[in-house]
Amino acid sequence: MNVNDVSITTPIPVENLNEAIFSKQKELVDKYKIIEGIEWAFQYPSQNISTSSGQKLIKDFLWRTTEEICEAYEAKDTPAHLKEELIDAIHFIVEGAIISDIGPNDLAEIKDILLTEPEDFDADFFYPIYKMGLVGNTLKNKTWKQTQVKTDKAKFKVLYKEAWVELIRLCKCFMTTEEIGEYYLKKNAVNNFRIESEY
Repeated sequence: MNVNDVSITTPIPVENLNEAIFSKQKELVDKYKIIEGIEWAFQYPSQNISTSSGQKLIKDFLWRTTEEICEAYEAKDTPAHLKEELIDAIHFIVEGAIISDIGPNDLAEIKDILLTEPEDFDADFFYPIYKMGLVGNTLKNKTWKQTQVKTDKAKFKVLYKEAWVELIRLCKCFMTTEEIGEYYLKKNAVNNFRIESEY
């Protein structure tokens, strides 16, 4: 099953796209955290950017987002596949935000990003990856380090917001605001089906 097998009858209103996506992602998180054995990360999410175990998990989600952006680039000549990969990237960056105690109101609203960007903006697949690399670089507590480094939480959040903006800017090159909501709901339904069918 993939997004082509799903039809959406109730679209997400563009006015609260962030809130709707976070809400739907939290529903998936409640299932995936059990499958992945990471329930601990959601008990005290505000601590994750300071502990080595939490930082390792956040970096994992930054990498998952990066991987999806790379897959989108590889699929750039196949519009439907490209859109699905970008939506996968949104799934992972939102889950990383939830793990990092960042909520929908902490990030720029999707519709606002899309409305303020120039129409002739060129697709840059590297820039959101670059910003996520900078996010990861604020997390200094590697598992092999014997001394821990205090995380600059303000810098982490600023860079996470910037990475989010760059990912949505990239999405704008290929999707409307309405399509982002539509494809998100479709992929959310696919993921729920895969969980239920033990895919």
